[in-house]
Amino acid sequence: MSTQPLIKKAIAYVTNKDELMVFTHTDFPEAGVQVPAGTVEETEEPSEAVLREIYEESGVKGVRIIELLGIYQYNMTPDRNEIQERYVYHLELTQSTPSMYLAVLGNTSKYEQKPYSL
Repeated sequence: MSTQPLIKKAIAYVTNKDELMVFTHTDFPEAGVQVPAGTVEETEEPSEAVLREIYEESGVKGVRIIELLGIYQYNMTPDRNEIQERYVYHLELTQSTPSMYLAVLGNTSKYEQKPYSL
C-alpha cells in the first residue's frame, strides 16, 4: 500500500467547434501550452472544481460539461511525493469569446493576479 497522499485534480478540455481552449502562462513560459486544470478542494466535487479552474485560469464562465472522459491515477514521483487522481472533462463554450486575449486573473488573497494568454 502506498504512503503517498492522493490528490484529486480536475482537467478541462474546453472546445468551441474545432478549437481547443489552451493557454500559456506568460510568467512561466517553460511550462508550455496548457489546458485549464487544478486541484479539487476538499469541499468540492470534481465537476465543480473543473468549472472553477476554467474561470480562475481564463475568466470564462460560459461553459457546460459535455462528459467526464475518464479518471486515472498518476504517480508524480520523483517530482512530488503524491499520486494524482485526475478527472478529465470535455466541456464546450456557451458564450462568445475572442480566439486570443490576455487575461489578468485574481480573486481573494488566495490567488495572485497573473497574466495569461489564451
